Amino acid sequence: MRNNHEKKDLGLNGAKVWESENNYGDKTFSGSLIVPANFRLLCAIWKVTPEVVLANFMDLSSFAPKEGATSKERRLAKDYLLACKYGQSEYTRNQVKQMFAELKANRLTQDSIEDEILEADKLGMRATDMKYKEFWFKKWFLKHNSIGKTSILDKF
Repeated sequence: MRNNHEKKDLGLNGAKVWESENNYGDKTFSGSLIVPANFRLLCAIWKVTPEVVLANFMDLSSFAPKEGATSKERRLAKDYLLACKYGQSEYTRNQVKQMFAELKANRLTQDSIEDEILEADKLGMRATDMKYKEFWFKKWFLKHNSIGKTSILDKF
């Protein structure tokens, strides 16, 4: 994951992209997590760190760009979250499926145009992506949190 605390030279509209990336972009999480012994043992046997497993799962289940990811891997990660019923106390299963479908559609759109644009246009593409993520988050968050503040993102 990218550390968004390092400011990049983003040109004329850079300040807006920077602010949006801080709110709706990747975030480095620095907390403590208890890794169950059996999971640690599996990771040691497979020679993969728990961080890599979790990062891959998060990329796959959220339809984030991930080189080499297969549609089967993404489907299984999504199905796991659906089976655990995350979010389904406030949203119907179909609404959660719609959330995934919208994230997938956005990723596919980004993937299809990324190779075709000039380097100079990448900032515009990133700004558009951040605007979509902001729109998407607020659309779903405000369905059941009409008095909630989107600053809740600071906790996640």
